[in-house]
Amino acid sequence: MPVRFSTRRLCASILFLAGMMAGCVNDDEPVLESLVKVGDRLPQFEVTMDDGHKMSTGDLAGRRSVVVLFTTSCADCRRYLPVVEDFHLTKPEVPIVCIARSEDAATLRSYWTANGLTLPYSPQPDDKIYSLFATGGVPRTYVSDASFTVIAEWDDSPVPTLEQLLAAVTE
Repeated sequence: MPVRFSTRRLCASILFLAGMMAGCVNDDEPVLESLVKVGDRLPQFEVTMDDGHKMSTGDLAGRRSVVVLFTTSCADCRRYLPVVEDFHLTKPEVPIVCIARSEDAATLRSYWTANGLTLPYSPQPDDKIYSLFATGGVPRTYVSDASFTVIAEWDDSPVPTLEQLLAAVTE
């Protein structure tokens, strides 16, 4: 038996679907933005790295450095972390601090092992450190100069290429 659609039913269905799609946009949602922009100073932070040593903003003094904020559940982060790994292997003299947002050490260790990553990372049980840098969205990358001034900043739209990272630390 053929299915029949009335014009009225078709219009009602279209309006219903349009209303549902419009409902996905919420003006009350916070804007996902960086709190640290080019020209700003890096926030003061201290994290424990995967090898157990403490690292703070002060440890980055006197040279260009890179701070990457990420989570392994983020598809953009999963695509970007190999780029960060390549950067780390190409420029091992440049300090890099990869700070997880709300991920534990066991999860990160497993992810690093499964993906052959060697760059240093800091597991974080919450978003306390992350919230010093941004209100939402990962990955985020900050390059600072010798005096902690941010000279380059990227989010996931788009993530920086290896060439862009290299240029930011050598200019």
